[in-house]
Amino acid sequence: PMSPAQSPELGVSTLQALPGRDDGDFQWANAERRRLETECRVHQLSSEELRQEVQKLNESCQLLQRELELEVKKGQLAEDRHGAEKEALEASLRNTHAQGQKDQHQALHAVKSSNVEKDRALQALSSMLIEMQIVVADLQKALAEQLSGFRSLTLAVRSLLKDLRPLDALQSQEKKLQELQLQLREAAKAFQKERAENSRMAGARNAELEGMKDMVKRWKKETEARKQHAEELSQSLLQASRKAEQQKRREQRALGEKTRDQIQMVKDVARVWRGVGASVVEPDGRLQKCRLRIEFDTWPGLLVWLDDQRSEWIGSCQLSAINLLAYGFASKAWNFCDAPENSFSVHTASNIFSFVSAGDAEFYSILPVLSRLCAHVQGWPVMGSISSRAQLVRWHGWCKVQQSLRKRKAGNLLTFILEKLHRPKRQEKAATMADVEGPKQINAQAMRPSGLKRLTAWSRTSATRTRTS
Repeated sequence: PMSPAQSPELGVSTLQALPGRDDGDFQWANAERRRLETECRVHQLSSEELRQEVQKLNESCQLLQRELELEVKKGQLAEDRHGAEKEALEASLRNTHAQGQKDQHQALHAVKSSNVEKDRALQALSSMLIEMQIVVADLQKALAEQLSGFRSLTLAVRSLLKDLRPLDALQSQEKKLQELQLQLREAAKAFQKERAENSRMAGARNAELEGMKDMVKRWKKETEARKQHAEELSQSLLQASRKAEQQKRREQRALGEKTRDQIQMVKDVARVWRGVGASVVEPDGRLQKCRLRIEFDTWPGLLVWLDDQRSEWIGSCQLSAINLLAYGFASKAWNFCDAPENSFSVHTASNIFSFVSAGDAEFYSILPVLSRLCAHVQGWPVMGSISSRAQLVRWHGWCKVQQSLRKRKAGNLLTFILEKLHRPKRQEKAATMADVEGPKQINAQAMRPSGLKRLTAWSRTSATRTRTS
């Protein structure tokens, strides 16, 4: 049986049947009945709205699954296209390399053949020079023999003249002697002409020899220049092939990094869609464990953090409202955790939300996805966004180095390295200079309220102004 509270009509009839009830009780029962009917209608409407929301969520999940399948197919098509482009580039590089080697071999063969022809010409020229030197030597010997015969003839004629002078009767012999003298004069003239011709021929041969020597020197210079040009050509071809190989390696490395980043981005999107472990910084500085995830139930998407234990909604932020991503020591949460390299802050126009990732893997997953989605939603990269995974890894390692230096209280990296190398610091060097220079320096401890016990180098103007004051 139903109670009067569960059935409004039964409750009213029962109240009317009970004795001692007045009109006020009947009015209260009617009001109660109307209130219960209103609550029933509200519950029916809320259940219908929940069914509609569930249907919408299912439809959005199906759409997202279809988009994910399309993205996977696009990724496979892009990989196939990159593979075909890679094969085409490799084929073109091989053809270029083969053509370059062929041209190089042809040029070297032409240079070698020209060098061989020049060597042959030089050998023929040297043999010709040797023959000409032999002819000149023979001509000089013949000239010397003619000179010696002319001298002996002149001596014999003079001796005959001396013997014939005392004989006056031998006039006929004088005529013969005159004829002989004429013949001697003609022979002397012919000898002089022959000597002049020989000297002229010797000068022409010497000039020809000098010209041939100059030609040989010029040919040698041209041969050396061609050899040097061939070596430079071979070096340039070798450098071009090396540059082409280096460019190919860089392109392959960039393509591999891009492919790895795309594959990793797909994995990170799926992981962030499920949620990654993190801790949100409360206004009082406490860290509350939560799970960060991206939701696209409504455009333009939300960054949502839920309670890790009860899965309750804690807070959210629209991706279109984010204007800055700060991480590491630039974030607000680095002072509240032991691992500043895993902390980051999300800045909007009105609020700042600070988080600390549970580990390196979560940090590597959430920041690239958040940067890429904010750029996709807003149409331009957000300040402080991560462009690649390699950039994030470099920054993460540098933040670890800064954290270790802060723990050691070693200042910056240069000071730490100088300490390890047992080199004096800048402060100690300034103090040493102040002790050496003397009157140009003043005590910085007397001028500044800080507890630094060191001397600092001041300029002449500052020192004069201090002494005057």
